[in-house]
Amino acid sequence: MTEYFEDLENVVPNTPVTKIPMITNIGKNPCYVRALVKIVNPEGQVVEGQKVQPDLLTIEDLGINGEDWYIGDTRADGYTEVYYQQVLTSVNEAILFRGFTIPNWNNSVADKSLSIDIKAEAIQSERFDPIRDKKTDQIISWDEQDIIEYQE
Repeated sequence: MTEYFEDLENVVPNTPVTKIPMITNIGKNPCYVRALVKIVNPEGQVVEGQKVQPDLLTIEDLGINGEDWYIGDTRADGYTEVYYQQVLTSVNEAILFRGFTIPNWNNSVADKSLSIDIKAEAIQSERFDPIRDKKTDQIISWDEQDIIEYQE
């Protein structure tokens, strides 16, 4: 997975941020792909004895295209599974999203950081049937498949 990311400093509320994560099939075989997305929001500070929690950036705020991707469950480790809805052929890529806007944060998060951690996983499409929603036919799960890290 590669990404273009505009690393900004001194960000103010409602600032648009460019971040374009791309998953590329570098193998020879077509595959299904999913992204694992974890957003770590800054914690608010204590102001006058009260903890002030800022608005949170959520996965829905990333503008993930619902026709190409399905936002699935959030796992115990905090990563949300996001499934690409087509088979990704060799040398082709799938763009997860193109950016987001910083929430309307107040000074309770001054000098804090936000992180969006993204991992990509793939499984060969031949002889594999992902779990699909019965009404929409969208891929919604890989049903507990063991993913083994690729070694070159």
